[in-house]
Amino acid sequence: IAKRGNYSLEIIREGNNYNDLIDAVANHRADMAIGTLSKTLNRGRKVYFSKSYLVFYRSVMFDRLWMAQQLKKYQSKGWNEAQIILHTPYDLGVVAGSSYMKFAKIMFPKVTVKTFSNWDQTLKALADHQINAVFYDDFAMKEFFLSHPADVLNYEAIVFKNYPDEIGIA
Repeated sequence: IAKRGNYSLEIIREGNNYNDLIDAVANHRADMAIGTLSKTLNRGRKVYFSKSYLVFYRSVMFDRLWMAQQLKKYQSKGWNEAQIILHTPYDLGVVAGSSYMKFAKIMFPKVTVKTFSNWDQTLKALADHQINAVFYDDFAMKEFFLSHPADVLNYEAIVFKNYPDEIGIA
């Protein structure tokens, strides 16, 4: 694009999280931000987004042993895993500065949201039993299971297809 338009291109790797990228565009330190930027209302108040070029779905991965305990606890209600994830209190790990922080508070009002600096730290907290589940997009969950096939015995993921996460360029 830069060559065709006779523009100069400078790639700036600024910020610790996605919100920092939005702020860089909003404060004119960058002309655009490209990444897996969720199009949220708060971000849309700061910058314009392109049409969505990708759609992820919100997803929760949880510890299977913890879920077995929860299913037993809520057996009298006949709840399944999704109902437990949506309607009960537990500790949920989320990447700090991601749109999933706000999504978590809206979708799971009873959970305690714990933030971690990046996805790897969030996964480590789940493995170390500091949290019961993690919340991110379905692509990240699939990528995790593909790169850690043995962990399918320890963890399970639920994809909420009725909660799309549209990705655009800011």
